[in-house]
Amino acid sequence: GEREGEEPCLFAGCVIYFDGRTGQHSSLHLSKLVMLYGGVCSVTLSKRKVTHVVCENLSGSKTNKALNHFGPLHYVRPDWITDSILRGKRLRED
Repeated sequence: GEREGEEPCLFAGCVIYFDGRTGQHSSLHLSKLVMLYGGVCSVTLSKRKVTHVVCENLSGSKTNKALNHFGPLHYVRPDWITDSILRGKRLRED
């Protein structure tokens, strides 16, 4: 598209799944941001593809319990997306 090269690819290589509530920002808004900055959003929780699960309440994530044995999956709050964009770099997930 015509926006190519304008935004840094902060989320290149990230496949992000939104699990439940995402707080003050809608998951639709956040997913548009992720894609604008080079990431991919997944509508289903495909354990082979998804790298990040975004949810407001990390301890209450249904996904967390279901997926723990599938290997490295980052659980992040919605702020991880917006803060990364504000700082112009992908923040650590912890």
